[in-house]
Amino acid sequence: MKNNLITNKVLIFRILIVVLFFSIITLLIATIYIKRTALTTLAEDDAKKTSELIFETMYTRMQEGWAKEDLVKILNRMEHIRHGLEVHSYRNKNVEKIMGVIKEDKQKVKNDPLIQKAMEGKKQFVVQEDGSIRYLYPMKTSSECITCHYNSKVGDVNGVLDIKYPPNEIKISLDMVIYYFLIFFMLFIILYFYIFYKIINKKIIEPVVNFTEEIKKVTKDKSFTKRAHIKTKTAEIYSLQSRFNRLLDTITYYYNQLLNNLYTDSLTKIPNLTKLQEDIKLYKTQSLAVVSLDSFKTINSFYGVKVGDFIMNEVAKLLVKTSKDVGKVYRLHSDEFAIFSYETINIDFCEHLIKTISSKLFKYEDIDINIQATIGVAKDSKSRTLEKAILAVRTAKKEKRNIEIYNEELTLKEEYKNHIKLTSLLKHALQNDELTPFYQGLENTKTKKIDKYEALARVVKKDEIITPDRFLEISKSSKQYPKITEAMIRKSFEYFKNKKELSFSINLSMDDIKNEKTT
Repeated sequence: MKNNLITNKVLIFRILIVVLFFSIITLLIATIYIKRTALTTLAEDDAKKTSELIFETMYTRMQEGWAKEDLVKILNRMEHIRHGLEVHSYRNKNVEKIMGVIKEDKQKVKNDPLIQKAMEGKKQFVVQEDGSIRYLYPMKTSSECITCHYNSKVGDVNGVLDIKYPPNEIKISLDMVIYYFLIFFMLFIILYFYIFYKIINKKIIEPVVNFTEEIKKVTKDKSFTKRAHIKTKTAEIYSLQSRFNRLLDTITYYYNQLLNNLYTDSLTKIPNLTKLQEDIKLYKTQSLAVVSLDSFKTINSFYGVKVGDFIMNEVAKLLVKTSKDVGKVYRLHSDEFAIFSYETINIDFCEHLIKTISSKLFKYEDIDINIQATIGVAKDSKSRTLEKAILAVRTAKKEKRNIEIYNEELTLKEEYKNHIKLTSLLKHALQNDELTPFYQGLENTKTKKIDKYEALARVVKKDEIITPDRFLEISKSSKQYPKITEAMIRKSFEYFKNKKELSFSINLSMDDIKNEKTT
């Protein structure tokens, strides 16, 4: 394909060659046409005018009494004036009776049918084989001629004027030349632009339009598998298409890499939590087992990250191998895996899996490590499958069991515990002034400086910072919410009282606005 390509420069050169070729053809056709027209209409008209001019000259001299010999001299002089011109005159019978017979002319009239026809009063125009023009002009009797030619009447043919001259001596009027020049110039311009348009349209415009349509199809379908394919021999357009397709290849490569990074755990190379969440959406009913490695943080801290990573990889391989007939394995977090299936995961499989993990001796260089695992299972779930399985494994760990199957009582029990715990924690925080505003800076888009802050409520404990998403709703149900607002307002104003160059905002809810004590 590349061997057949042409560049724009070559294309333009070819266009010029084609246009030049057609220009020459057009010029030749125009020349031939003009020549043929000249040899017919124009030549005949020119010959007629020349004949009339010669006849009038001869007529004038005949009125003056000039003889045949004198007229011959005049005709000879005219032949010298116009190159290639030959003029002869022939008498008819009536003139011969008065003026006498010229044997040589008599013989020519007898042998030449054209002269005979002219004697009958018919003008004869002939283009001869050598291209020369011959025009035979009947000289008719006028009223002035009756005086001398008493044996003739007005309108009779007294003789024939025979004129010959080459085609290059045809006289064409300037108006006619300009007329034909304009016609053929306009035809040439029309032909030129038509050819130019057809070539440019076929070689450049159509491929570009087709390429644009191909791009629209690719972008409309949002598919990385489609490529642009247009037929073109223009190198630049072909190069543009190739570069576009290579760009799609590059985008596809990095898109696949991105998907791989998005859905694949970088350490174990198995699907991750994001992929699990996507796969769960594909089925109405699912089963999920969460496998949590016991005391893995201790192993990681004691033996180091390299050993910990080695254990993770080995466990991942073991889970994939053991679960290949049950479901697909995912890595959730540092020490947790999940086995997803659209069928039921039974207790026998879970027990077999725990036994397999606990009996496996993980050997790294000269270190032998045994690990244990806890499994939480959500069976035949239609919603919140992952949350249920995680709740089950957390419950199993708290109650020191190897396996826990999720049921609704676990959810209620966990919610009650969480509610009681957070209510107590919030009450203690308000009593001991542990509710602390965190100030998030807001950058001024014009000055690019932070000149405003948003006050955000946090409960600060020794080992953690608790955010509002965990305690805000509980504070409302336990009627502690107004105290949170009061503490935030008081502490924020206290903090910013000496920072007059700064401004701050506090988030208020509809409950705050309705509360008269707050407003």
